[in-house]
Amino acid sequence: SRVAAAAAPLPAPTRIALRLEKVSRRLGVTLGKDQVAGYLSALEFDVNPGADGVLDVTVPSFRATKDVTEEVDLIEEVGRSYGYNNIVPEPPTVVLGAPDANRRKSLEKRVRAYLTLSSGFDEVLTYSFAFDPFLERIGAVPARRCRLKNPISAELSALRTDLCTGLVGVLDKNAARHDALGVFELGRVFLAERGEDGLPLQPVHLAALVSDAALREDANAALFFRLKGAVIGLFAALERARPVLRQGNVPHAWAHPARQARVELDGRDVGYVAELHPLTLGRLERPTAAAVFELDFEQILEAEPIAHHAVAPPPFPPARRDFAVVVPEAVRAEDVHAAIAGAAPEVADVGFQSFYRGAGVPEGQKSLAWSVVLRHSEHTLDEAEVQRISDAIVAAVARRTGGRLR
Repeated sequence: SRVAAAAAPLPAPTRIALRLEKVSRRLGVTLGKDQVAGYLSALEFDVNPGADGVLDVTVPSFRATKDVTEEVDLIEEVGRSYGYNNIVPEPPTVVLGAPDANRRKSLEKRVRAYLTLSSGFDEVLTYSFAFDPFLERIGAVPARRCRLKNPISAELSALRTDLCTGLVGVLDKNAARHDALGVFELGRVFLAERGEDGLPLQPVHLAALVSDAALREDANAALFFRLKGAVIGLFAALERARPVLRQGNVPHAWAHPARQARVELDGRDVGYVAELHPLTLGRLERPTAAAVFELDFEQILEAEPIAHHAVAPPPFPPARRDFAVVVPEAVRAEDVHAAIAGAAPEVADVGFQSFYRGAGVPEGQKSLAWSVVLRHSEHTLDEAEVQRISDAIVAAVARRTGGRLR
């Protein structure tokens, strides 16, 4: 007969550090060091004192390859030995607190509320892919952009670098069914420049488009000024400083050569407002007057909000006067505003009313109407003082802008 022997060395003993504080926290009862050690020793675990509040437990060989491999397994053994029926059930203590403030989401909600409720726009979502056939048709293919290694189609081979061209695409598809549109989008764009992580920059932009078939021959740039007002109102709704719009320098071939402006916030360029170029409109399925704006939402988010201060109401009533001044076309409204506001210390507020071109206004000039609030801090203004301040305003406008009363 033959005798065969099979043997294998015992596995290395498993040692686990058992924290008494964790035993009590997991089971919901306070157990002493000797009590825990006694339960485990009775189950043939080798228990030795470790650091303060810790037991050094060696798992017996007949348990080491099965169900005891970590601290929580030892706590389960202690719980069974103590008896789960001896643990008094208690509801968990949950501490509720206010969630962390999310400034980005808060501003996004304000943007949507303002543009939908106050401006009457509809939010749209366009593809993050650039549709090359449409961009080629309107002459808006960017020189640099992020191309995809595995595009879903040959026409969608790159990511968008702006939102406005997508909104122009929305206009192209809907102009035949809607004579007027007002839409906006808040979403990411993808730039060729790379960040510190090596990935393309992906800032969030905000863009809007308005169109109106009835304004195809719009001599007064009504759509441009509608969007300009929407931009200024938007910054006020977001509690940011009033932006400055400076004509020109919009780097897009589809932007109108004259009816365009850069948007500056605290001296930084954050976007633009522009009507669509007549040549671009002619390449759409149904040409219609349209204007767009696009803003860098990241820079708006980083800008400091306006500090609000409560002030006592003025003790003396104001005097109100309206001024319509005729100035050369090249004069900007903000220059006229500055001239009026700085004409006298009693000028408390200056508000723009309207502009006019036409009968009674010479060619190459325009009429700007303003509402001015006058107030003295120590007494009520009489008629002579109001007339003196009014004369100072007219003189300041003439001196600084070459304008005159209409």
